[in-house]
Amino acid sequence: MSASLSDKPISIEDKKFLKICENGIEKTATGHYELPLPFRNEPKIRNNKPLAIKRLQAVKKKMSQDPKYKHDYCEFMEKIISKGYAEKVKKDDGGTPGQTWYLIHHGVYHPTKPNKIRVVYDGSAKYQGDCLNDLLLPGPCLMNSIIGVMLRFRKGLYCFTADIEQMFYSVHLKPEYRDFFRFLWWENGDTSRDPVEYRMTVHSFGVSSSPGCSIFALKKTAEDNAEEFGADVAKVIISSSYVEDILASCDSISESLLLTKSCKEVCKREGFNLTKFAANNTEVLSKIPVEDRCSEVKNIDLACDSLTVLRTLGVEWCIESDSFMFRVSVKERPFTRRGLLGTVCSIYDPCGYLAPLVLEGKLILQSMVKDKKDWDEALPADLKPRWEKWISELPLISELKVRRCFKPEGFGDIRKAELHHFSDASKKAYGQCSYLRLIDDNNNIHCSFVIGKSRVAPLKFVTVPRLELTAAVVSVRVGKMLQDELEYEHLTETYWTDSSVVLGYISNESKRFHTYIANRVEEIRSHSQTNDWLHVPTKDNVADDASRGMTAKELTNQCRYLNGPSFLWKSLPADSKSSNEFSALNEEDPEVRKATVLTTKGEVELPDLLEKMCYHSSWRKVLLFTAVMKRFIKYWKI
Repeated sequence: MSASLSDKPISIEDKKFLKICENGIEKTATGHYELPLPFRNEPKIRNNKPLAIKRLQAVKKKMSQDPKYKHDYCEFMEKIISKGYAEKVKKDDGGTPGQTWYLIHHGVYHPTKPNKIRVVYDGSAKYQGDCLNDLLLPGPCLMNSIIGVMLRFRKGLYCFTADIEQMFYSVHLKPEYRDFFRFLWWENGDTSRDPVEYRMTVHSFGVSSSPGCSIFALKKTAEDNAEEFGADVAKVIISSSYVEDILASCDSISESLLLTKSCKEVCKREGFNLTKFAANNTEVLSKIPVEDRCSEVKNIDLACDSLTVLRTLGVEWCIESDSFMFRVSVKERPFTRRGLLGTVCSIYDPCGYLAPLVLEGKLILQSMVKDKKDWDEALPADLKPRWEKWISELPLISELKVRRCFKPEGFGDIRKAELHHFSDASKKAYGQCSYLRLIDDNNNIHCSFVIGKSRVAPLKFVTVPRLELTAAVVSVRVGKMLQDELEYEHLTETYWTDSSVVLGYISNESKRFHTYIANRVEEIRSHSQTNDWLHVPTKDNVADDASRGMTAKELTNQCRYLNGPSFLWKSLPADSKSSNEFSALNEEDPEVRKATVLTTKGEVELPDLLEKMCYHSSWRKVLLFTAVMKRFIKYWKI
């Protein structure tokens, strides 16, 4: 496997991690991949059994107070032992000194699934200064961008989602490293008896190296089977997965049927079980065995029942209407700076569909920061009505639906794909939004919202032209990311702004700017061409919504922010870029660095002694000057 699994530069330690995995990966008799633990150096660690005993007693105490917690915990542990994910250690096996470690474990419930417990091992627990995670290499980030996975999920008309069952436990740990994964537990879950020693045979949750090792094994699975099953199947597993979740889309039912079947088979060959399938087409779903479907669609009648709402990567996807939905459940929190921050951060929206709405909450929070309010200080009376109004309108977002697919049904073959980025700023915030404009072979046009961002202006005063330029930089960064993540051929880009000043900065060839402007102009020019930038009238600039904010009612009422400006739905002039004219840069602009010119005379007339005395402002300084001159003359005998 290639060491360059990420486009981003990786460190020496990351390269070492990849080398350890590449050289150490093997296939077991059961078909699973087996990897070593990627240690930084030769491991030597203290035996932390006393700490493991102490922490296990804390778990036992909690179990005695919560019978449900005890039942779920014991059931989970018995399951991993019975499935071979953990093995019992022999009584006389005390482990090799310096290479034995006991994992501290505790149970956590999923916030949206209160009946589902997961036992997590605390690899960061320290004992006398030693910690297992400190010894291990976490490796480079091999995960795909969650935004990239969501964007590729929106490309095709037909889509499906799936989940890799217990992904970490599907990657085995080499036997010589298993003593680092020991833990204490009661046999058969009987807490009245003394705990016995077990050790994990697989890579486990809570250990810093486990995500990297698991994703490495998954990508290895795709690469090893690419030749037999085809590049498309390998591509789905590699680029359409986010940890254990797979979200894929394609343009035909037959292709969707083939992908679901092939992905399942490829994963099965290497010990991964692909399950919890869901699809937006009943024909595709009917071909998937009932036991492999997700619980939301497992027991429905595909012939007459409507499909349900599924939560995927934290976003609600209505399978029936094939659209994304948003339900914001606001917990009761105190009206303090801490409470406001918790509420604003609880709105999960990676692609920025709700960015203009969330902006209002951010601005209220910033006002408290500006007034230097303490974390638990009450919300000022002048801000309370604004906050209460904003909170009360959040449930209206449940009416909002965003079509999943970038193109509608019946849309022809794509002849041209364009990205249009809009940026804008106001005194309080700045933002950008991007749209995908598709043109088919019948010249039909369709625009889709892709991504949006709204950011509050910094507390330190920044001029509006500077904020406008900062918004343009954000647009360029988003454009670069979309070029990498969206897989359209010959994807063109156009950047729109209503600021003539910004266009003047970008088109400038001769003037020098102060550092703030110069750095941002350089970044813009590095990732875009001058003729990619066009002027848009303020009334047509949809990014104005991102920089000024919107109410929930405005956002749900078929707003232009999510639909795009009306002129993008029409034919654009073919020469719009070539005829673009930039306004001349104002010579008096404070951001233009003033040039300093030094001149000298060809012949310099030296002043006489009397004129030099006139340079001094007091009689005392004249006397001192005279004394120095006399001493100089005497020394050189002039």
